[in-house]
Amino acid sequence: MQHSHRQDVEVINRCNALLCTDYNRFNDFSKSGKKGEIQSGVLVFLTVLILISSATAVSAAQRYMVRRPVTPAVPDISQATALKAVSEEEPQNSQCTIHWETDYEAAVRSAKDSRCNLLIYFEALSDSPELAEPAKESYVQKGSRHVAEVQSNERVPLPIASACREFNQTVLKDWTVQSELGKYVLLKLPMDVKKRNTGDSPDFAEMARYPGFVLMEFENSDVPYFGQTVAILPFWRAVVPTVEETLTFLTLPAGTLTQRTMIYAVRIHPHNPLGADGTPDSVAASAATEQAEYQADKGVMGHQNYGTRSNRALDALGGGSPSEICAQSWSSESVFEAAIGCMRAWRNSSAHWNFVRRQHTHFGFDIRRGKGDAWYATGFFVD
Repeated sequence: MQHSHRQDVEVINRCNALLCTDYNRFNDFSKSGKKGEIQSGVLVFLTVLILISSATAVSAAQRYMVRRPVTPAVPDISQATALKAVSEEEPQNSQCTIHWETDYEAAVRSAKDSRCNLLIYFEALSDSPELAEPAKESYVQKGSRHVAEVQSNERVPLPIASACREFNQTVLKDWTVQSELGKYVLLKLPMDVKKRNTGDSPDFAEMARYPGFVLMEFENSDVPYFGQTVAILPFWRAVVPTVEETLTFLTLPAGTLTQRTMIYAVRIHPHNPLGADGTPDSVAASAATEQAEYQADKGVMGHQNYGTRSNRALDALGGGSPSEICAQSWSSESVFEAAIGCMRAWRNSSAHWNFVRRQHTHFGFDIRRGKGDAWYATGFFVD
C-alpha cells in the first residue's frame, strides 16, 4: 500500500496538537496540587512523545522503501541455464500446436510460392542398428603382455528415437523456438525417407544418418544455392540440442551450407566468442571461401597468397586491418563434426583464439573438404 508524505504530515500535526493540549493540562494540574492527576498527565505526555517519534520513524522508513532502487537477486549459478528473461504473458513452455507438412513435394511447392525457406525435421521413430556404439573392449593379461580383446561383439544402437522424443517434449515446446519456427515452411519426415527416392530432393548425406533439422533455401531465388541444403542440425550421437543451440541454428545469417555451419560452430562454443557475431560481410566471406578452397585443393593448411587476398579485400572495403585464421579437421568427418572440431582447435591456440574471441567490423567463415577427406576451415576478418 502506498504511504504518502501528506499522510505523514497529518499524523505528526495531530500528535503535536495532542502534545500541546496535554502539556497545558499538566501545568494546570501542577498549580492545583493534584498529585495523582499530575502523574497521569506525565504518562499521557510521554505517550504522545513516543507516538510522535514512531510516526516520524515510520514515515522516513516508508519513504525510503518506496524510493530505494530494488536490487535483483543473484540467481544460483547451477540454475542459470534454466532461468530465462520470460515475461508472465509469454511462458517459457507453450502448448501451441506446430503445423508440420508431411509431403515433401507439396512442402517444396509451398516454400517456393511463399518465398520462405523450408525446414525439414527428420524424426527417428525407432533406433537404427546403423548408428551404434562401438564394440566394448577390455585388456587381459596374456603372459607378460596386456592384450585387448573384444568384451562384446554386440553393438548397442544409439538412442536416437529417445532423443527425438525428448526434443519434442522440451525444445519444441519452448515459445521462443516456436516463434522462430513460424518463419519457415515446416516439414516432418521419418528417418527412412532419406533412403527413398524423393524426386528433386537434395543430398542429405551430411546428416550422417542422424535425425535432426535440414534447412533448404527458397527465400531468395537470386542466390546460387537456391533450392539447396544451406544448414543442418543433426542430433549428433543422439545428443539433444539445447534451446539456445536450436535458436542459434534457426537464426543463422544467409549463406551456403559450409558458411553457415562454420558460423554455427563459432556461435555455440561454450566460451562465447564474438568473432561470428553480427552479419557476415560478403567481401570477407569471399576471402574465407577462396582460402578454404585453395587449402582443400592442395591438401595443405596455410595462409598461401594472403597478401594478394587481403589487398583485394581492403580495396573493396576502402581500407582496414585484415587478419586470417585457418584450421584442418580429421579425415572422414561430416561438415558438422569438422566445423566444431576446427573451432575447438582455434580455442586451444591462444594466437587463433585472440582473433575468434573478439568482434570484428567485417568477418567471414567457410570450410571445404579436400584431399585425404579432411576439411579445411578459414576465418577472415577486417577491422
